[in-house]
Formats: sequence, structure tokens, C-alpha cells
Amino acid sequence: RPEERGQYNYEVPEGAGGISAGLTVEGALADPSSRWGGIQRALTTTDFEMANIEYLQFWLMDPFNEDSENLTGGDFYINLGNVSEDVLNDSQLSYENGLPSANNPDLPTLEGVWGVYPDPTTFNVVNAFDNTSGDYELQDVGLDGLPDAAEQGFFSEWLSNIADWVTPDAYADIVSDPSADNFRYFRDPEAQANEETILQRYERFNGYENNSNTGSPNGYPITSTTIPNTEDINQDITLSTIESYFQYKVSLRPQDLGEYNIGSNYITDTFEQVVTTADDQDRTIRWYQFKIPVREFDNRVGGITDFRSIRFIRMFMKGWSEPVTLRFARLELIRGEWRRYLESLAGPQEVEPDDPSSTSFAISAVNIEENGNREPVPYVTPPGIIREIDVGTANQRRLNEQSLEMAVCGLKDGDARGAYRNINFDMRMYKRLRMYVHAEAGPDGTPLNDDDLTCFIRLGNDFENNYYEYEIPMKVTPWNTG
Repeated sequence: RPEERGQYNYEVPEGAGGISAGLTVEGALADPSSRWGGIQRALTTTDFEMANIEYLQFWLMDPFNEDSENLTGGDFYINLGNVSEDVLNDSQLSYENGLPSANNPDLPTLEGVWGVYPDPTTFNVVNAFDNTSGDYELQDVGLDGLPDAAEQGFFSEWLSNIADWVTPDAYADIVSDPSADNFRYFRDPEAQANEETILQRYERFNGYENNSNTGSPNGYPITSTTIPNTEDINQDITLSTIESYFQYKVSLRPQDLGEYNIGSNYITDTFEQVVTTADDQDRTIRWYQFKIPVREFDNRVGGITDFRSIRFIRMFMKGWSEPVTLRFARLELIRGEWRRYLESLAGPQEVEPDDPSSTSFAISAVNIEENGNREPVPYVTPPGIIREIDVGTANQRRLNEQSLEMAVCGLKDGDARGAYRNINFDMRMYKRLRMYVHAEAGPDGTPLNDDDLTCFIRLGNDFENNYYEYEIPMKVTPWNTG
């Protein structure tokens, strides 16, 4: 909801020139399309070069389905690199377990513009609450270090400023939780009584204040986490404030989605399925597969030079004027054992060595489970290949079967592109080499005829001088055929 005030957002009625547009009389954010909201997390694989991370891949359910509140769309951004952990932007590390507790009420704290934070000289290296009394109430107050009552006093000047601007109902809602950081369990009695939808029930599930309640006031646990909230996302006992990352932009507007956009806007596949919902209605659900090449970024921020230290991922949305729900599936970093060969493969005197090349080349993977309904040419299992059975599970299932995909565009006559993999085989033990190869025209519709391309494979000690080469002409699979 782009018009909804987020956590620790103390917007003033008149706004701030060049930064924000202020509040409406209903307490909502004015000019919602100028706002942004996002999430971030630490990555466990940080050296993309060594791990050969090639793509960020995810499936996204169509955000403009029949029950969507959004008709206009907006932009979706992804940052890979070093992003600031300083949520409150005060260069001070806020962590709940450093606040005074029932067992240790004299822990020193300092006061900043955003609230109260632990004294840095008494840093607690153990990421856990003081559970001596079994009550986290004094510490479980959010990143501002203040419960609701203390927030009302600390931000009294701001509350007075907006009191005459917003409606009484809006003011009552704001003053009940000035920092907008309260946690609410999805089975809260109020949600049950109002018969709220799933989305409404989880609106405040990411709140920080009182999200580690150890009691069971309604007969069941209402805890989101037992770990204290902290700005130290990657748990390295250091507050990172560096903004140095690669940025990728995806347009999520109705005109930029759909089967006709496959091959652009990072869309590589679509999938439709008719499902029966809980209210016994048949609905057609569409999913889009996005593959973002990590080395084809839209913007570089902060002087980052390579992919050897990618510590965080941040995703945020901007340019949205209406509420929307993005449903992701299989958001993952794709690595492979095959790497692109970046040196020239042009034959002798076929292409001038210093000619500028406009050829684009990418490698990825396609598989039967995700791309079996791919358009205009679906992926099919090669002849004679039988999918293995996973016998290690209670219900036997077939394992996914996949192939290497090499996509090349703008290849000049006489030039070549390839991928390589380091292996250690004694080829004298083998009599034949079997490989299945398929070719199809690209998504831009450029004609591709039989024998226009050849496929070659090299086996040897290096890539240029000591190898055996096998080459065959390619026959093209027409579009809209299985």
C-alpha cells in the first residue's frame, strides 16, 4: 500500500522539499507514486565470481489478476552488493537485547533523534534476550527502543504538529503507535472477529514491537521470533552503512507483461493454470518467469567494481500509486558448472580481430518442470532420456530434468560463441560421445533456417591449440511445435 505510512516514518504535513510530499488529512502519504518501500537480507554466498552466479531468477504471479486492486503498475528494483543496515539512519547500531531488562534495569542507553539505543561501549555479543525473568517486555520494543507510551512522549512535538492537520480518527490511529512498529499476530482476536482476509491478517506481522511475546493470552503462542530485533542483518557485530551495489530495474506494468513480452523486460517464460479456489470458483492463474543476468546491470552505485563481495540483496518498489501484492516463487541465485568463454572463437581471417561486436550471448538452464509449457517452443525431454526416480522419499517422485541453454543474438558470419567446463576424464574408456542439441529462432522473430548455424564441441587440454573438434550443422525447430 504505497499510501500507508511505514515503520519509523515521521512524515510532516507539509512534507520536505525534494524528499517527500507530506500527509493527507486522512493521515495517508501524499503522492504515493513518489514513495518507495522494500526489504533486504544478507547473502550467504558472497563471491559470485567463484560460485559462477549468472542469474537472479524468480517466478512472479501476475499482479494484475482479476481481484487485483492495481491497474497501473510500477517499477521493481533489485540491488546486489553492499547496502546499508542502518535502518534508522543515525550511524548507531540498534538492538533490542542491549536495552534495560527486568534483571538488569541499569544498562546504559543513549538518546538520538529516532529514540533510544544501547550504549556502544556495552555491546552485547550474545544475540538473545535476557530470559532470567522469562519476560521480554522491557526489551521487546522495536528498533526505536521505545514502547508506545514512551513514543508518545518522545515524539510529542511531531504529534502536536499533525494534530491540527489530520482528522480525529486518523490522529487517534497515529498516536496509538507513533512509530507504526507494533506487531500483531495473524490469529489476533480482532482479526478473527472482523473475518479479515489473509493479507489483512499479515499486514502487521513484520512489526518489531512485542513480536517476541512469550505468553499465550489467547490459548496459543503469539510469537513471531524469539531472537531480538537488530539492525545488524548479517550478524557480524558491525553496522554496515556502505551503499555500493549493482542495480536492476524491472517494469511491472500491464503493458510490459504478457506472452508477447517474452524476451524483453527479463521475461523468459509464462505459465497458465486453471485452479479451483476455496469458494469453488475456477480461475486462470498466470505466472511469469524472470531471469536477470547479474552482469547486465542497469546502474552501478558507490563505485563497486566486481562481483567478489556481494553481501546483501535489497528489493524495493517505486512508482506505484495503487495497492498491489507481489507473490514470488523460487526466488533464487542461479549458478552453473558451465562458464561463458570470453575469448575470440572466430576462425582465421573470418572476422577482423578489432571489429566491435554487437553480439549478445548468455547461458542458463531450462527444465521440464518449469519450461514444459514454454512458448513458442516448449521444452521436451530428449529422446531416450528417462527421468530418474527419487527413492529416498516416502512418495516416489521423478527428479527434474534440465539442459544447458545458450542464447546468442547478432552473431556475425564466421564468428562463434561457446561455454566451457573443466573436466578430468580419460576418454580412452569411451567409444562414443552422445549429445542432444536443439536450435530455435530467437524471440525477436529474426528468421533462422536449417544449416544457418553449426554446433561444435572441443575436447582437449586447452581451448585454442590442443583439442579434438566435432562439428555438425543444425536443423531448426519451428515455432509452435512440440
